Formats: sequence, structure tokens, C-alpha cells
Amino acid sequence: MAEEIPAKPEAQPEKDSGGVTLRLQWGVLLVALALALISSAYVGYRVYLETTQVDPLEELRGQVRGQLAEQGERLVDLRRTLSEADARQSNAAVMIEDELATLSGRLDETVRMVVEAAAPDEREWKLAEVEYLLRIANHRVTMEQDIRGALQLTVAADAVLESLDDFSMHEVRAQLAREISALKMVPGLDVTGIYVRIDALSEHVGQLQTRRPWAQAQSSEDPAETVVEEAERSVWAMLAERLSLLVRIQVADALPRRPQLSEEEVQYVHQLLRLQLEQAKLGLLRKDQTLYTGNLSSTATWVREYFDPQTPASVMVLDELAALAAIQLTADIPDISGSSNLLRGLRRLEEG
Repeated sequence: MAEEIPAKPEAQPEKDSGGVTLRLQWGVLLVALALALISSAYVGYRVYLETTQVDPLEELRGQVRGQLAEQGERLVDLRRTLSEADARQSNAAVMIEDELATLSGRLDETVRMVVEAAAPDEREWKLAEVEYLLRIANHRVTMEQDIRGALQLTVAADAVLESLDDFSMHEVRAQLAREISALKMVPGLDVTGIYVRIDALSEHVGQLQTRRPWAQAQSSEDPAETVVEEAERSVWAMLAERLSLLVRIQVADALPRRPQLSEEEVQYVHQLLRLQLEQAKLGLLRKDQTLYTGNLSSTATWVREYFDPQTPASVMVLDELAALAAIQLTADIPDISGSSNLLRGLRRLEEG
């Protein structure tokens, strides 16, 4: 028999080393991409939290800036209105001066006619003086609302009538006495004094101090002194004092705690308070009670809201604001034309 030659075993395919390396590279790349996506998501989440978080101080800063801008615009409008009012007042003053010049000319003409017609009569001279004084007093009241000046003129006119000692002027003097009483009942308004008081408040606004935290507001006590004092007190006194201390702490903790203002924000609030006081002065000059009282009340509210109301400066400012807000700018103006009309009527009857 022929000897069988064993068959050669099939050669096994060699491992593809290049494919393994390629797969490893793709795996590393995928892991790197996953890590990059996770990092991007984390950074985006942090940015989202930072951008959506509300900062109370930033909100207050925006509120103060908005108030400043709004108050600035209102101040410009009010100053424009005040300029127009000043122009109208100047025109009215010119008209009054023209009318007074006309009246003075008529009076001079009357005096001249009296002098030319007959010998000077002291009674006629004094009646003409009284009529002139009463006309000026009426203009002071109706056009300038000058109660003090009108009162001085009416009192001077009554003194001239008293010097005449003429019974025919009794009705005129009776009416004049009623008008003098009505003028005395009108409360006087010291515009200049009120104006300078508001100016002084504007200077004190910069001395206001912000609220201190509760921990700083508490006063520290010496433990040794406290032990000696407690030893001298009775048990009931110590118990009452401790209960009152607990009550004070509970009330203080119940108060709303506001964030401490920064220096920049304190300057914003100071500027806003000064603007409100400027508008109060404009309301005083225009005799606008709503504008005047509203700005003073708003200033007091801001002082209580953002500053320590227990400091001497805050107490003084709040007391002065309350006193100024209680002042009434307008009053009922009495009619004092009755005596002048009666005097003119009597003089016409005498001339007729």
C-alpha cells in the first residue's frame, strides 16, 4: 500500500491588527465627544442659573434709576410750567402797574380839577386818599393775594376816615371794619420762610444713615456688671426683664429685613429725595397743595423705608417734613370791594 500523505491543515486567517486600532480610535473619539457634550451642558446650566437669578439689590438699583429718570422728566415739565406761570405773572404785574398809573393819572386830574374849581377842601383830599388806598388794597388781594399788604392799606384808610370824624362815613367805616376782620382771619403764608426750610432739609438729607443689621443694633453688655445687677434684683424683676427681652427679640425678628444698601445706591436715594424736595418747592411757589404735600409725604416714606428712623438726623428730618406737610398753601380770599363801592356811591351823591 502506498503511504498516505496527511492533508495540510487549513491556514487560519490572521487577525487584522489595523481594524482593531481603528475601532479603538473611534471609541476614544466618541468618549471625548460625550465628555465635551456633558461639559457644555453643565456650563450652559450654570449660565442659565446665573442669568435667571434675581438680585434684590439690582432690582432696587433699577427701581431707583427708574424713579430718578421719571422724577427728572417731571422736574423739567414743572420748571417749564413755572416759567410760563412767571411769564403770566409778569404780564399781570405790568397790567396792574398800567392800571395803577391810569388811576394815579385820574386822581391827579381830579385833584387838579378840584384845585381849579374851588379852594382846596381837606375833606375831599382825604376822601380821595381813602378811595385810592381801598383800590390798591383790592388789587393786592385779587391779583397778588397779598393779604398782609391789603390789611395794612385798609387799616390806613380807616385811620384817615377816623380823622375826618364825619358821621356820613359811618356806613363806609362799618363795612371797612368787617373787611379788616375778614382779612385778619386769613392765615398768613410765609413763602420765603417755608422755601428756606425745605432748602435746609435738602442739605440734611445727605446725613441720613442706612439701617444697620439687627446683630449690630444690639448693644453689648459687660457680663460682670450684668451678674452684679441680677444679684441685686428680685427673682420676679429678673423674670419680667427676661420676658420683655424675649418679646423684643421676637418683634425684631418679625420685622422685614432689607438688604444693606451699597454706597452707590445710597447716593441714588439721596438724589431722589433732593428731587422730591425740589418739586415740593415748585408746588409752594405755584401754591399747588397736591404737588407740595404729595412730594413731602413721599420723601418721608423713602426716609422711613431705607434709612434708620432712630438716628437724630432721621428724627429731625421726619419731624420737619410732617410740620411742613401740615401747612395749607391756599385760603379763602375775602371780598373787600364793598367799602370802596360805598365810598364811590356817597361821593357821587354829594357831587350830584
